[in-house]
Amino acid sequence: MDDQLTTTEIIGQVKRTLRDSGYDQHRDSPDRWDAPNTLLYEDDYGIVGIVVYESISSLLNEWTAAQGALVHVMSEHVTRDQPKSSEGYLVLLTGDCPRESREHDVNQQVNEIRYNTSRVRKLIGTGLSLDTVNDVKHVLDPLLPLDIRDDTQDNVSVLDLLPELLADDVSKEITEAVVESYRELNSPIDALHEKLHES
Repeated sequence: MDDQLTTTEIIGQVKRTLRDSGYDQHRDSPDRWDAPNTLLYEDDYGIVGIVVYESISSLLNEWTAAQGALVHVMSEHVTRDQPKSSEGYLVLLTGDCPRESREHDVNQQVNEIRYNTSRVRKLIGTGLSLDTVNDVKHVLDPLLPLDIRDDTQDNVSVLDLLPELLADDVSKEITEAVVESYRELNSPIDALHEKLHES
């Protein structure tokens, strides 16, 4: 496939995404994690090892070595008297796609790796799911902080919308009177009766 993401594009997006999400990159990677196209990141909750492969077959054949190296790095990171406080994630990526005739088999193998949670959790993206650099970020979503914003001050209450929503069936003045009564913790029914008798 000519338009597949390159290893450089994938690594660049991984670096941007994790840096922007508060992860620290280990610049002095331990010997066991010092191979081309590998990255090691950490935050307060865990260690993330990333390996970007040139081909889908390399990913399928070499992921266990990457897992072993990450487990070794994690075991060196935690001393015996410390409780296990870090989660380990292994991110396996490639822009390569399998040949169409092998697509089903490759998907099955990728899913077996993805759901194999022994030792560390695995996140996987292949050329089948990585069409753009934004897709790389989607693979990393489980590692990223939730984007929870307090938009309550910007939100319009449904009560504010009622006069417009009901305008075809009920006059705005009546609906506004009922809503105002409700907000003032008075009886909306009394306000409705009062407003109806005024008309």
